[in-house]
Amino acid sequence: MKQLNVRLGEGGVDIDISFNLPRFVAQNLERCLLDASGALGVEWKWNDLFWAVHPGSRGILDRVESALGLEPRKLASSRTVVRDYGNMLSATVIFVLEELRRRMDEEGDEAAEWGMMVGFGPGFTVETMVLHATKY
Repeated sequence: MKQLNVRLGEGGVDIDISFNLPRFVAQNLERCLLDASGALGVEWKWNDLFWAVHPGSRGILDRVESALGLEPRKLASSRTVVRDYGNMLSATVIFVLEELRRRMDEEGDEAAEWGMMVGFGPGFTVETMVLHATKY
């Protein structure tokens, strides 16, 4: 079953997202995150991290938040970007990082030091990365 189909045509990019995709993400994301963080030999509580999640859709963000037990503010940057710009494919996560940086500047010393970046792509692929925010 295709979860995500992206086509480039004369009118631009067409994206078809399966109705089951948000559930599929929720069922499989934690394993990807554990693999990424486990390689570093660390275990975190998900709410102790900052989050840069590619907002494929509001439904995906809702399911990610629920599956990981995240506080609503943890995905605020992703929600702002999807609300203001929609899904811009790969570039979307760069907009999320910028929004996250802006919010972390406002939080100052209260901002989390470690975080996770999650990207979603065609087929359906999940890319995860552990991030470290340095204080300057």
